[in-house]
Amino acid sequence: MFLTALLLCLLPWALAQVAYDPDDNSRPNNITGLYYPVYGSTGSYYNGSITFQLDLQDRNLDDDDSDEYSGTVCHSFIDKSISFTYTAMAAITKNSPDYPTTNPVEIDLYAVDEAFNLTWSSGMRNYSEYQTFELHSANSAIQKIWDFSLRNSTSPGFKVAGQLSKEGVQTQALKLNLTHACGDESAAGTRDEDEYLFDGGLVTPNWNDFTWESWADSVPWPSLEVEFDNNKASIEIGGLFSLFTASTAIVGRITIAFLGNLDELRSDELLTGGDRPEWNGTLGFYGEGLDANLSLRACIVNGWLILGSTLLAMGLGFW
Repeated sequence: MFLTALLLCLLPWALAQVAYDPDDNSRPNNITGLYYPVYGSTGSYYNGSITFQLDLQDRNLDDDDSDEYSGTVCHSFIDKSISFTYTAMAAITKNSPDYPTTNPVEIDLYAVDEAFNLTWSSGMRNYSEYQTFELHSANSAIQKIWDFSLRNSTSPGFKVAGQLSKEGVQTQALKLNLTHACGDESAAGTRDEDEYLFDGGLVTPNWNDFTWESWADSVPWPSLEVEFDNNKASIEIGGLFSLFTASTAIVGRITIAFLGNLDELRSDELLTGGDRPEWNGTLGFYGEGLDANLSLRACIVNGWLILGSTLLAMGLGFW
């Protein structure tokens, strides 16, 4: 009876070991209720918000007849700041062997207009691309989009910092609906709203729009700084931006700042005592659901309780 109970208790754990490759960053595939496209990697997940601050600058092209962007949408904010907030989730996880990299961790950031009650389990693609934001440190096509390394941290956790990779062939894309940010509420939901749908990205020294020379003395590589532990995480991206509609262009400096608290239900334990981030991959090993993350100790204790009850029923007791 004891051995049977113990084996039944350990069966989900044993099956997880068969399905789990310790060299991979993927979690066991037995976690009922887990949305694997977002939460499928071993690591820490944080729920919070992301704030965009755009400091608009004059492009200094007013006298250039060749400038095709003569629109003035949001131009009343030149030499001022506009800001807005999205609901966001950050994933800081073990590196995937599919994306060989010198980065110490993999970072993924998802955000959506806070007007929507979005859960990260499904539905992200049901919203306009101008209502969402994503950042990924690597993907299957580009093994290192952002290039960063460990830095000294004053907190119990870890700090990484770096910049957009010079080896990459892309910048960090931005698609922003600035209807509300620029203060024209009457345009929301009308055809005029198209004038506020801006496309572009962070400017890099090799950016293919060379008009930045008219409004910036120099162009730095976009920066990234991340701090995280077993309670909270912060991510800050900074740099210059260039955004366009069919008729309007805006430029300037941008800061994208994330703050979030640990999602304990979907996170593994971050081991903070070492030189590099590592995780005690517990999720999926001791149960099949998010609410069934039982420990091996609990299995063994339950087994002993069953054994004791069986012996007492047989009159054999421990005394």
